[in-house]
Amino acid sequence: MTKKKILFLTFDLISLAPNLLSAQVKDKYEVYKLTFLDHGWLNRVYPTLDCNDLDIPKIVNFCGSFDYVAISSMSTNKEEVFLISDSIRKKISTKVIVGGPLGIYEKEETGKHCDVVCYWEGDNLIEVLDLLDSKYKQKTVPNFWLTKEKFEFNVKSVDKLGDLPFQNIFYEDEFIYLNKKIIKQKKKFNIYGVESARGCFFNCPYCSNHYLNKVKALNNIKIYRKKSISRVIDEIKELSPYADQIRLSDDNFFFRDLEEIKFFVNKFNKIGNIQLVLDLDFRSKDYLGKAKEISKIKNWIAGTGIQSGSSRLRFDVFNRHISTSKILYLFNKTLKMCRESKNNIELSYSFILGYPKERLSDILENLNFILKLRGSGVGLGLNIYTNILQTNKTEKCAKHFYDTQSENFKKYSFYYFLHYLLNHLIYHRIDYFLPKQLNDSIFFRILNFRAFSGIYSFFIDMIYKSNQKTIRKSVLDSLELNNAKD
Repeated sequence: MTKKKILFLTFDLISLAPNLLSAQVKDKYEVYKLTFLDHGWLNRVYPTLDCNDLDIPKIVNFCGSFDYVAISSMSTNKEEVFLISDSIRKKISTKVIVGGPLGIYEKEETGKHCDVVCYWEGDNLIEVLDLLDSKYKQKTVPNFWLTKEKFEFNVKSVDKLGDLPFQNIFYEDEFIYLNKKIIKQKKKFNIYGVESARGCFFNCPYCSNHYLNKVKALNNIKIYRKKSISRVIDEIKELSPYADQIRLSDDNFFFRDLEEIKFFVNKFNKIGNIQLVLDLDFRSKDYLGKAKEISKIKNWIAGTGIQSGSSRLRFDVFNRHISTSKILYLFNKTLKMCRESKNNIELSYSFILGYPKERLSDILENLNFILKLRGSGVGLGLNIYTNILQTNKTEKCAKHFYDTQSENFKKYSFYYFLHYLLNHLIYHRIDYFLPKQLNDSIFFRILNFRAFSGIYSFFIDMIYKSNQKTIRKSVLDSLELNNAKD
């Protein structure tokens, strides 16, 4: 009997969703993958393309070879998703399933554009495919909404993540959408995500987990579910022949026991020279003991979400109940351990700028916090908050990583520009001439006149354009797609 074909469509080159979902169905269906680079990874740092740039006839014609198209997407790509889905349903008989954050947070609107919405975890995808194959003999499947039927909210989750199969990275074929061409992907990308846990127990009100945790509480689902370290290591081992970098998907990895961290480091270092990307968290118990163990990894990148140098915003908005002095103490200790280890280590710290409740005093406090990182060479992830949409009355999403046209940006554009300038100087260690502290002044107020915001916007845009150009070259070089043809 000929197997039916399902195409997993994604806008993220290292999205876990297609690999996890295809692992569930690959024994019964032929699985394929299509990744949109121009409208995904290569367009998200400095967005220059929109849905009008898609070659819809080519995409629809391609999708016509499959029985099902399963799209996983963030809200950022909803215009592309809706256009592609509407066009498929209008022109061909292929059924369209849409999930990911778009399906979870905007299920009502998404339901107008597809045959099935996955509005929770999609680990039971095989059930909805069986249902579609049986021509709707039953009407509901947990976590999925067949949009011809009345919506009934019914969620379930796998309690033990270790019971799920390893992610699938072997498709019948993989394709890339690039420069309005659909190209067969001949070489695997060298970066993979590994899901070591799901959920976050911090419940920050500005984060999408705030909504997810409410749903979990109402349906008796554990807020945080984690895999054993042995299982995580086994998954990394399986990916190791193809991976140069592993990104650990776990908001709370640093809250595992110290013994678990030690065990992980010991086993990971025996796998090979793979770079590990993970999050550190100053709020965790015995942080320094865990950081010391992690510093023994031979090649890793660590990010830490400080969110703001302002104590008021950290405590009142960003759920970081830790003093500035303690953060700086732990930062310096971490930096010292990393340097003493002589391993290949890169540290970065992220900040959210332009939050609606932000005051000038908060911005100055943030700038002075960053000045205290002089001489460290750390990278700073600067994200300008953009309140583009609000869904389920809880989730506020940023359409891009920054928005220099927002009112928040225009109000304090010079001060935000200073953040980017300091970031550049500190990262490249040309910060020896910087002052220890910045104070508000008439001179700064003049430079911050709204009329000048376009100048600062131009310079920040140039930074993002340059970053995007670098990312594009790196990705296409890795995939050997710089001279790709249909």
